[in-house]
Amino acid sequence: FFLLLVFRRWKVTNTQKEIIRGQKYLIEKEKKATEDSINYARNIQKAAFPTKEIMHQLFPESFVYFKPKDIVSGDFYWANQINNKRIIALADCTGHGVPGAFMTLISLNILNQIIAEGIDQPQEILQQLHLSLQKKLNHSNNNIAKYGLDIALCIIKNNQLQFVGTHNSLYLVRNSELIEYKSDKFQLGSNNNTLFNITTITIQKDDLFYIFTDGFPDQKGGKKGKKYFYGKFRELIVSTSSLPIQNQRKEFDKEFDNWKGEQKQLDDVSIIGFKI
Repeated sequence: FFLLLVFRRWKVTNTQKEIIRGQKYLIEKEKKATEDSINYARNIQKAAFPTKEIMHQLFPESFVYFKPKDIVSGDFYWANQINNKRIIALADCTGHGVPGAFMTLISLNILNQIIAEGIDQPQEILQQLHLSLQKKLNHSNNNIAKYGLDIALCIIKNNQLQFVGTHNSLYLVRNSELIEYKSDKFQLGSNNNTLFNITTITIQKDDLFYIFTDGFPDQKGGKKGKKYFYGKFRELIVSTSSLPIQNQRKEFDKEFDNWKGEQKQLDDVSIIGFKI
């Protein structure tokens, strides 16, 4: 009887092990399929962004520091040219990962359509982007907007730079001093309607411009696990502005990793610096 009991227990245990092995195989197979799909989505998203060649052609003295939290990103950057005007933008879509990545593709597609229609005024570009996002995200009948984006957009022609934005500021470093140009407190794609304010800057020799999302300043780290904050971020920009523009990206990456340490990255991190 004892041997029979042991045999039955052994048989049940083996059966359970086989079931567990089968479930583990299926989970690993599904996990790999999901990872393959997300990696493929990353390639699609990357293809929608401006190439290094386009960025260099439009902004020869520039860098892009782009560090997604996940495989795909809710941040995106965009550059284009129309009517002898160069356009550069950096945006932070609601969320990150896959939902944020879908928003980036929708927004990039809208921006390209806007330019294809010949629209080259900064306020009009944001207005059309705002209205198109409202329509595509079906923000109507007092539905609370859960999705949208913050953006900084610059248009350069000759020695003039025009800036419009929502929540994302523009920093100008001139003669080793930082000047902040604030944006409207408004999210594109929300239910609200607004008129966008525009800032026009006469570019001087050696001016350096920076647009960015909130991922770097909001990152927790250091000895006390606190946010980096914007004051420290502005000091970092000024301290690195004396370096060649192509070397600045490495300094931002080094500082971010040192500050983050063992902490988890909380959000997508994006910074663009350029000199006209």
